[in-house]
Amino acid sequence: MQALIAATKNCAEICGVLDELGTIEREKIADLIVVEDNPLDNISNLRKLKMVFKDGKPVNLHKDKGQASFWELYFK
Repeated sequence: MQALIAATKNCAEICGVLDELGTIEREKIADLIVVEDNPLDNISNLRKLKMVFKDGKPVNLHKDKGQASFWELYFK
């Protein structure tokens, strides 16, 4: 849990943007991921994406034909 807080809330606070980013609250910019399994059990569970939201809008996770995913490119 401490690693996730350090990567989100603490970074936003250090950068002086905690009023806009870093936690899930009303009126904040909603960039977040929803994962299949609990990352507190295993940090690799962050790779099991179910949904992604950018600026409060869902992102299409389905890649175009012939397009490699991030994980395929960098974590073979």
